[in-house]
Amino acid sequence: MCSNSGRWMWLAAAILLPMMTAQAVVVTPGNTVAISGTSVGLRPELGGPIIVDDTVAYSIPGFASGTIQRRVVRDIGGTLDFYWQVTRDANSTVDIGSLRVRGFESVTTDVDFRTDGLGTLGPSSVHSFSPNLGYLNFNFNPALSPATTSRFMFIHTDATTYHLESDALDVATPEQNPISNSLPTYVPGVPEPATMSLLALGGLAVLRRKRK
Repeated sequence: MCSNSGRWMWLAAAILLPMMTAQAVVVTPGNTVAISGTSVGLRPELGGPIIVDDTVAYSIPGFASGTIQRRVVRDIGGTLDFYWQVTRDANSTVDIGSLRVRGFESVTTDVDFRTDGLGTLGPSSVHSFSPNLGYLNFNFNPALSPATTSRFMFIHTDATTYHLESDALDVATPEQNPISNSLPTYVPGVPEPATMSLLALGGLAVLRRKRK
């Protein structure tokens, strides 16, 4: 039989477990949301294999340089999550205040950063631009100083395919001036063939109705 103390421990666990489950942080166009970090322990749906992992160099000539690690993860739900991590060179003379990405106008934009990986500083908020849909800023406050590495920032999406988009990634100082060179990054892919076929059939149906 279970002792009274055992019953209380099970009851406490039952109460605390839902409280420990982190919720999605969704940002909508024209708005800014605060983020505080999460982990696979808090959000098990983020777990899954890394299918792309590489690095590109950025530069704000005369001010800052470093690298951005780009990562795509196929999570346990079968959809894709897109990650970035910024590393600062020690000889940089200005702080980095934000990382900007584009190409996410057609997917759910659930955003945050990971506390269970490498890096020392996560962004404090994410801003979704309007009318430039699909543009998002991960904002650092405090800013990312030289010789430091950020946490992995991510967008958890409902996309199932991806491609490499040119001129879709950059970093900037806290004042948003100057801005680094524009770099390619991985973004959700175009609709799959089956979806394209459905769209084409829908378009043909509209044309037929108009002709009649």
